[in-house]
Amino acid sequence: MSMKIAVLGTGNLGLSIIKGILKSGENYQIIATRRNTQSIAFLEKDGIEVTSDNAYAITQSDIVIVALKPFNILEVLKEYKQYFTPDKILVSMATGISIQQIQEAIENKAVTTMRAMPNTASD
Repeated sequence: MSMKIAVLGTGNLGLSIIKGILKSGENYQIIATRRNTQSIAFLEKDGIEVTSDNAYAITQSDIVIVALKPFNILEVLKEYKQYFTPDKILVSMATGISIQQIQEAIENKAVTTMRAMPNTASD
C-alpha cells in the first residue's frame, strides 16, 4: 500500500513540492487542493487527484503538507481541526508559524507536526 499525501494549497510552493515528490520516483498517491481547481487540473495527467475539498484530502491522507500563505494557515487549520487525527503527519511550509501555534490551531498535540522550509529555487 502506497503512502497517501495531501498538499493543501497548490500554488507555486505546493506545485514545487508535488514536482519533487514526482521526481523521487516513489509510488505515492497525491491529492492536491486549491480553491480554483481549474488552474491545477493539468496535474491529473500525472495521476494526482485534484479537489477543492480540504476535509476530503485530509481524511484520505497519511501526510498532510500545508503549503498555504502564513497569513491564513492558522484559520484554515482551525476550520479543519476535527480531521487531524493522531495517525496523521502534518507538515507546515509556513514561515513564522511555530509548531505550538499549529498544534493549538488543530487542538491536538498528538498529531505529529513538523515545519519545513524548502528552497524552491534549488528545483
